[in-house]
Amino acid sequence: MLQFETGSKSVVTHALLRGGVLMLAIAAVLGVLMLVSFDWFFVQYHETLFEGDSWRFRSSDTLLRLYPDAFWSDFGAVLAGLTVLQAVLLTGGAWRRLRADGVASCDQA
Repeated sequence: MLQFETGSKSVVTHALLRGGVLMLAIAAVLGVLMLVSFDWFFVQYHETLFEGDSWRFRSSDTLLRLYPDAFWSDFGAVLAGLTVLQAVLLTGGAWRRLRADGVASCDQA
């Protein structure tokens, strides 16, 4: 892995640590929003990404018959789980690397 050393501190390791922590924070906020009001979150998400009502389908449409709601629920859960797992692994790996290098705080980058 390419690393840019600044004295004894690794810029890449600090970036991985901060990115992992940020991803975990974002996942926590989105998770709370979904738990509090999933329907509101679902509509806001789709209205942000799609133009007009192009994301709304009739239950008889081929897309919904090929990929029913259960598919999207399962896919979303797997994607969220893998994203959180990746963030945890990156954060943990970066933290271990910084501790091994003797860097006490990620604020030193």
